[in-house]
Amino acid sequence: MNAVFDRLMPRTLASRLVVVAALLLLVAQAISFALLIRESRQQMVTVSAAPAALRIIDTLEGPGERRGPIMARERVRILADPPLPSGEANAAIAARATEMLENAGITPRRVIAYVDSHPAPPPPETRMARIMDDRERDRIRGRNRLYLAVQTQDGKWLFTTSRVREGGPPIARLLIWQTLLIYAAVLMPLLWIGRKLSAPLGVLTSAAKEYSPHAAPARMAERGPDDVRDLTRAFNDMQTRIGAMLAEKDHMLGAIGHDLRTPLASLRVRVESVEDAEERQGMVATIEEMNQMLADILSLARASSDRQPPQRLDLASLAEAVADDFAAMGADCTFEESDRTIVSVHAPAIKRAVRNLIDNGVKYGARARVSVRTEGGQAVLRVEDDGPGIDPERIPDMLEPFTRLEQSRNRETGGSGLGLALVRAVMRAEGGQLSLFNRPDGGGFVTEIRLKLA
Repeated sequence: MNAVFDRLMPRTLASRLVVVAALLLLVAQAISFALLIRESRQQMVTVSAAPAALRIIDTLEGPGERRGPIMARERVRILADPPLPSGEANAAIAARATEMLENAGITPRRVIAYVDSHPAPPPPETRMARIMDDRERDRIRGRNRLYLAVQTQDGKWLFTTSRVREGGPPIARLLIWQTLLIYAAVLMPLLWIGRKLSAPLGVLTSAAKEYSPHAAPARMAERGPDDVRDLTRAFNDMQTRIGAMLAEKDHMLGAIGHDLRTPLASLRVRVESVEDAEERQGMVATIEEMNQMLADILSLARASSDRQPPQRLDLASLAEAVADDFAAMGADCTFEESDRTIVSVHAPAIKRAVRNLIDNGVKYGARARVSVRTEGGQAVLRVEDDGPGIDPERIPDMLEPFTRLEQSRNRETGGSGLGLALVRAVMRAEGGQLSLFNRPDGGGFVTEIRLKLA
């Protein structure tokens, strides 16, 4: 249910407030419209029944000759039998006429009311018909006529006619204009208020997206309603705690690195006293492996904690220099010439990431081809190799620390499993992106890093 509600409602808080208020106003206006329609119908029934009922009351309460015999006969007829209806029965008008008669002290046996939508003009022998011209007859013929018949206690029927009161003020049109005016008077200020209330949330969202662990945290101004102030205060406290945790981590890693390198250096000195050259060489290799693994761990842990400001550099020139270093050491590594590609990054971290990508290409793919291009406002560094590729299901696992494609513990074949994890950490700190995929034509693996152009 909540998912459907979220899908149908607008995305912003201010828009949702306006939509909810509009729906509530619409419901209120619909209720008002129904009540007004009901009241209007009751009023029309009363207005339609009143003239005929008053004639019946006047006839029963006083002598008919007060109005003159001709007018009495034309307005109220006294019949022995009930008149045959020529229109549609109207119980509401009959009930209202009965109520008016009873209020005047008259208790009828029966009241019949019916409406004829196309009444005929008065008979030609009546005085009223004689004084009406053709235009007046056409006007009366177009009206709805009410026929009211009342049976008294002595069994006689009193019969009269009148015009049905219809029309009245255009309620629907008035309610439409009223609704539009209410919407303009209420929803527009509500939209403005909603935007004012949600403005601090937008600032908080931008601050959360732009937050970087290696940048000094900037406290946000606490403004807005109390709940928004509490949220902003909690965000500021969270930034402070994260900064303190990262500083503590850096301090701890520095201490660990210092404490481990000292005994490793001592071991390296003692190994020189081993007489067996083959055994001494193996021990030295183990110590160097431990030193290298320790360096990788410290680099991974400190990848996002560089407090130095970023600097502008040419990514193509940096990649070419790293590729030339590998080629000078005898590795099969080539660089495709490309234009200058300026990015704003921390140079040591990016250089370490590029070195790791090329090292993986040379070690596992026999050959590394490096290229740099610009695409959609981004600098794209691409490293392709000629290796067997990686099972697509295992590619996400290769980004986790200490995960190696080669399961042995030999660093010459399997490495420490920290290379790609370090690259991913650097990309996160620099606001970039790391992508891994097999070559579409097969027979190779591709790694890409994307950085925003400066």
